[in-house]
Amino acid sequence: MVVTKDERILIPAGIMRRTEKNVNVNNKVKMALGSKNVLGYNDYQGTGFVVEGTARFFDQEWNLI
Repeated sequence: MVVTKDERILIPAGIMRRTEKNVNVNNKVKMALGSKNVLGYNDYQGTGFVVEGTARFFDQEWNLI
C-alpha cells in the first residue's frame, strides 16, 4: 500500500477481477484497515478504520483501465 502526496491510496489489486468489474459499475468503495500499532478502545492494542471513497483500476503502467 502506498499513500501519494495528494492523499490517494494505491494498493496492489492483481487478482481482484470481480472487484474490478464491480468498480466499473459502481466506483463507491469502503475499505477496512487495521493496525496493531495504534492504541485501541479501552487502551487495548490495535484498532480498525473504515475509509470511504471512489476507486479506479490501473494497469501495470499506471494507465487508467
